[in-house]
Amino acid sequence: MPTPHDSCLTERHLILFAKIVRSFAGYERLIDDAAITLSKADPTCFSLLTRGNDFRARRTMLLDVLRQVDYPMDRYDRISAQLLIPYTYSMLLHDIVHSEWTRHVPSNGIQPAWIFRCAPSVLPVRDWSDTGVEDPLPRSADEYSYTLEQLETVADTLSEGRRDFAAYLLAAGLLCATP
Repeated sequence: MPTPHDSCLTERHLILFAKIVRSFAGYERLIDDAAITLSKADPTCFSLLTRGNDFRARRTMLLDVLRQVDYPMDRYDRISAQLLIPYTYSMLLHDIVHSEWTRHVPSNGIQPAWIFRCAPSVLPVRDWSDTGVEDPLPRSADEYSYTLEQLETVADTLSEGRRDFAAYLLAAGLLCATP
């Protein structure tokens, strides 16, 4: 098992991690606001009832509420598709929040020693003893290591997806326009 190194994460890694976490927080807030609108729940009570829910649980909850209120299927499908974007990266969020990180060199690649000795990617050192976290299917380390470019792409994709999701919810009447 790889060992974590304090020096493997650069300032850029940390900034990208923060952008990713912020995007997920934005998605969670949008999901909560839409569910409050659909269920006509008191926002404070709703917040108390769902405070322990992570993104995946909130996503499931919103999709269940949409079904419960007989929301039009085409709109349900659109919301479900838009939430597939962050769902795809939810394991990365879990790794950012709960894992230590180590340097990773892809198994099929080589790197000359003179290239600043920078790690081409970082790899989470996972502890699967977390309760409530499903063990993923076995994968090679190359499949869940991240280069700075990949993290940048994920951060941009999540940010853009969150803006699109907010615009759709607003147009669908599931969000109140903020002053």
